Amino acid sequence: MYKLYQYKPIEIGFVILCSNNNVGQLKLTINSIKAYYPDNEITIIISNTCEEYPKAIRGGSTFESMINKGLKESKCNEWNLITVAGGWIKSRIDIKYSYFIESTKDILFPILKTKSIHCNFMNNNNGMMIHKKAFADIGEFLDDDDSKLFWATTAIEKGYRFKGIVGGRLF
Repeated sequence: MYKLYQYKPIEIGFVILCSNNNVGQLKLTINSIKAYYPDNEITIIISNTCEEYPKAIRGGSTFESMINKGLKESKCNEWNLITVAGGWIKSRIDIKYSYFIESTKDILFPILKTKSIHCNFMNNNNGMMIHKKAFADIGEFLDDDDSKLFWATTAIEKGYRFKGIVGGRLF
């Protein structure tokens, strides 16, 4: 569908997860997205109600349930980038990620320089980009400790590819 390692214009929506209902962190992330991506869809998922953002959608108490709710409720019908509230999103993330997309069966995530040897999709909710059709096809995350592992196994069985982007830092 797409050619690898070449820029391609993609429609990207942002799903912001805010588990602690910290309005300051939420404002920071929303303002950064609006500064660099003013026309893109933003879906806000919170753990409790928030008076300051009445359009925010109440997710669950776990990141997995919040991701499920965010991807189901997202208005963007193509690529959705999941981010945790509290950071200033860099510009050109859509361009950087687009170079690694070959089809809608790609699931992208950043690989960050860290002291931990476990820097992979399983340990990081921040920065995963997935096509909405892919999420609908794979299904939801379960609400338990091994949910990402089971979800990733299902995705691989259905032919999806996980691609780690070195230097794909969002903040």
